[in-house]
Amino acid sequence: MPSYIELDKQSSFPPSSNSGKVILGINNSNQLQATNSDGQSIGVTGLPYKVYTALLTQSGGDVPNNQGSGAVTKGVTYTVDEYFADTDLSNVGGGTFASPISPFVATSNDTPINYNGSALYFNEGAPVVTVLENSIGNIWWTYNYQGSYSVQSDALFLPNKTFFTTGPANSGDNPAQNTSEYTFNTDSSISILTFYDGSLFDNRLLNTAFEIRVYN
Repeated sequence: MPSYIELDKQSSFPPSSNSGKVILGINNSNQLQATNSDGQSIGVTGLPYKVYTALLTQSGGDVPNNQGSGAVTKGVTYTVDEYFADTDLSNVGGGTFASPISPFVATSNDTPINYNGSALYFNEGAPVVTVLENSIGNIWWTYNYQGSYSVQSDALFLPNKTFFTTGPANSGDNPAQNTSEYTFNTDSSISILTFYDGSLFDNRLLNTAFEIRVYN
């Protein structure tokens, strides 16, 4: 079944000729896009925002680690901590690099194509994420201190155009005493705080829903 349909600007279907033809299809941002016969976009119809939706799970505390071989873990944030040229992480969500790059969330449990001597840094206490949808761009997670974590980007959270929300903290012996808060820090950072009985506390996130919307 085709992933697009062709229409004629004179309202006939199928098109009478390539002249005046309009092609409707879904672009890489899951928006309905119209293209003319020359391949030029003539309009996009879709959501008025880009969106990032994920489920967050956090356990443990501030435990930094380095890895230079073996499989990565899907949903964990990695940074190229010690960099060598020609490192190839493209099969796990990190790309192929000619220079150091931003952190990334692993998209599979595979071994990178080529560490080439590079070391990947990760913190065991940073939230592990199941990404359900992402049309915003590269987004990753950090551990700040007990009960405090950040979602990061390369200035993708536009001021006065970014909305975010999270579900309640939902682990622990007494769920009624779990709470969570979130604050917008900069166009590159949003912080999440989790509490237990009024104090900042780790281990409060268990498949907790989180969403960011960046409006056009």
